[in-house]
Amino acid sequence: MEEQMGEGARSILDLPSDVLLRVLNEVDLFQQGAAILTCRKFKELLYANTLRTTLDLSIAPDLDITYCFRLTRASLAQIKTKAATLRRLAIGWNTRLDSSVLTEILCGLPDPTKTFFFSAVQEKSGCPRLERLDLRGCWNLEDTEAISLCCPALTHANFDYCPFTEVALANFVNSQGAKLKELSIWWTDNAERPPGCTLPPRYSKINFPPHVKVYSEHSPPTTFAFEYDVPFPQQIEAATEQAQAEDKRILLHVALERGLPGGDTFTRRLHNFFTTNREIARSLNESYVYLIVDNCVAEQHLRGLGISRALTEYPTLIILDKEANALVAKGTGDLEENCPSGCCYNAQKIFHFLRKWKPGALLPPASTLPDLKEVTSQAPINPLYSFNPFGGITSVMPAQNNDDY
Repeated sequence: MEEQMGEGARSILDLPSDVLLRVLNEVDLFQQGAAILTCRKFKELLYANTLRTTLDLSIAPDLDITYCFRLTRASLAQIKTKAATLRRLAIGWNTRLDSSVLTEILCGLPDPTKTFFFSAVQEKSGCPRLERLDLRGCWNLEDTEAISLCCPALTHANFDYCPFTEVALANFVNSQGAKLKELSIWWTDNAERPPGCTLPPRYSKINFPPHVKVYSEHSPPTTFAFEYDVPFPQQIEAATEQAQAEDKRILLHVALERGLPGGDTFTRRLHNFFTTNREIARSLNESYVYLIVDNCVAEQHLRGLGISRALTEYPTLIILDKEANALVAKGTGDLEENCPSGCCYNAQKIFHFLRKWKPGALLPPASTLPDLKEVTSQAPINPLYSFNPFGGITSVMPAQNNDDY
């Protein structure tokens, strides 16, 4: 830890405290424990209430919880001492967390500066600075009253997979007022409903304020439209302007001609998957301009963009850079999988493909690119954890060892 980083350079412990804290916030609890045992400064930083602003105690949903940190009564004391200064708190997938434990965490320790007259009862400090709260996967939570009372400054809330009632959620939204900016209430990873299902979406009766960005089955992170009637040159020109302005890449979804059997069926199935799978939709929204084009209309123009072979598999996904130069083309056949409801898409493979080709990702040299041909692989899958803006584990997405997707 004290090892010098070169002649004349300072040790890592000479870095500012806020930088060291950001490093510690990105490692798991076991690595934090090792840092505490080997370095006194790390221990002081982790237990200094005035510096601690982020606390991530999330559990990966597919990880063996035998080896995970668990919230217990004994561990609440250290958490409550940090409540007054926390700005981000993530305790997702602690499935045994109930409302009483959550209330203890959010209320914090008694504030000695606030006492009731003629009474020894002290007012709790709460989490006055908390801005982001991640409670996804906490199945035993039923009410939002403690959150509303203890977190007046909350701007981002993630309640995915939490069984809050419609009344409780409506009360929470109303109590937060104009401060709340983003609310995630996703119930399932893929919200496809069986044919003929007429049940309304979850929380469909709540009138969310226009300033709140809601993520749910009824309102996915992105909405994509079919624009078959717009000429392809105009579509690609508009997409290129948007990609340059937002520093994104362009994802072309080349669809089968509408007049052919099954043409719109496959296109709408993939389109529905992109909009109903929360992680895929969020990845698309953050890194790509998504555009559906008809192969019959766009084929000659696609060749002008650098597609060196005829398209033989539909749908095909083509990724362009923000200058409209083609980077890779991939058929979607090997992205499908069989499921009880019929043909579905493998979210793990699609997520990895989008992540690999997003802006800023490390790509192989241009001379080694496979001439825009689709690539398949049977490489073993290892777990990979992706982190969301709330600070907690978003999901467990597999990564291919050789990055062939």
